[in-house]
Amino acid sequence: MTIYNINQTTTSNGLADFILGPATDNHMAVANANFSNGFSIDYLAISFLSPAPGEVGIRVYDADNPNIITFSSSVQWEAGVSVYNTATPNILPRTTTNFGSSGNNTKVNFIGPPNIIIEGSGTGGGETGPQGPVGNTGPQGIQGNTGPTGNTGPTGNTGPQGSQGIQGIQGPIGNTGPTGDFLPLNNTWTGNNYFNSTNNAFIQLQVGTHVVANSTGLFIDGGAVGVAGDIRNSNNVFTGTNEFNANTNFLGSINATAIIVGTSSINSTVIAAGANVLIGTANIVVGTSVVNSTVISIGTVNTALITVGNSTVNLSTNSIMVMFANSTTSANLNSLGLVAGISKMNATTIAVGANVFMNATTVGIGSGFALASNTASTIGAIGFKYTSYNIGTIASFTVDPALGNYQYGSSNAAFTMTAPASDCSVNILLTNGVSAGTVTFSGFTVGSVGDALTTTSGNKFLISIVRINAISTYMIKALQ
Repeated sequence: MTIYNINQTTTSNGLADFILGPATDNHMAVANANFSNGFSIDYLAISFLSPAPGEVGIRVYDADNPNIITFSSSVQWEAGVSVYNTATPNILPRTTTNFGSSGNNTKVNFIGPPNIIIEGSGTGGGETGPQGPVGNTGPQGIQGNTGPTGNTGPTGNTGPQGSQGIQGIQGPIGNTGPTGDFLPLNNTWTGNNYFNSTNNAFIQLQVGTHVVANSTGLFIDGGAVGVAGDIRNSNNVFTGTNEFNANTNFLGSINATAIIVGTSSINSTVIAAGANVLIGTANIVVGTSVVNSTVISIGTVNTALITVGNSTVNLSTNSIMVMFANSTTSANLNSLGLVAGISKMNATTIAVGANVFMNATTVGIGSGFALASNTASTIGAIGFKYTSYNIGTIASFTVDPALGNYQYGSSNAAFTMTAPASDCSVNILLTNGVSAGTVTFSGFTVGSVGDALTTTSGNKFLISIVRINAISTYMIKALQ
């Protein structure tokens, strides 16, 4: 707990917050009271005025309400609450005015700087001190009585089934049952089930009115099953080995070698649909087309020619003329090459007409341009047109001949130009912008490089870059 005995002068008057001066003798200042930020302080501000001629200052205490003090007109006073702000320790805010010489809840317009009086004690002003050490653990108390037994919890889920136990010992053999009656020969059963025998030969067995078995077959609802293992129902009508289903108008035949449905049949080696579709172990035939493991045949095949649509291969030309319906386009394929119009391709040459050709060593266009491997070649006098590549505003980059032999761009900042990764020749036109920077060259082998690069806005430079046998160099030509 902190004891407050504060009596501190101020340097302010009027209605403003109190600006604190030095403390009076034997008293504490507000800044030394260690009030926490936002702490509410009950204050009393007093300013003693010089009495008027003939007036004596009097302080009167109300015994019934000691919190109210009345002064004569020669004194200005104010009692209120200040919310302290540690950021401005020398200012005491007049947050709430409770009483004063100007009336309740009204700030006093001090003529002279008042003194601030704060007395009392409290626990909220100072900063919290460090936590003291933890005391020793006290002795354990005696154990309390056991509480009453709680209610039984709900039944848990059934656990998984255990493994099967070993098989038990076989029990003793039961007593033999009584001997059944034997059916005598020529005996007839009453009802719908009966058995007849003549000369010890099986004649017929009937179950109800639907199932009859005799030496000729098994009949269900009058229909015959000619093959053992067949199951038929009351919707089917049989004639010999043929079956007709009333629900599907389905006619089929099953015998020992095949299943036949309409014109389709399946046996152990062939599936056939009519006379035109056949699937066998060696090939597939659709009409006149045949597919097997070595040949695909579509169209007409004879000893003289093969026809596919409008295309013909015959022995006289040993070629395939490929033509398409509703088109005049055609191509001729033979053992020497493929010819389409004036274009020809074979094992050594690709040619378009008589003037354009390419082979393993030479590319030629008429007589004006020919390039040959490992030989001096001549480029025609007409020359070539180039479309220069626009780099744009240049940042650091590696010279790339794939973008073209002629490139251009502008410099608006410092950048690094790195040598190309493959042998080539590239020319770059560089135009300085208003903020052109220094150009750094990386990966080049150089001696004299020609003109100096400047950063003057509007200046132009032609930079010629060559890489031969992995050695890169460059030359600069100023264009102003």
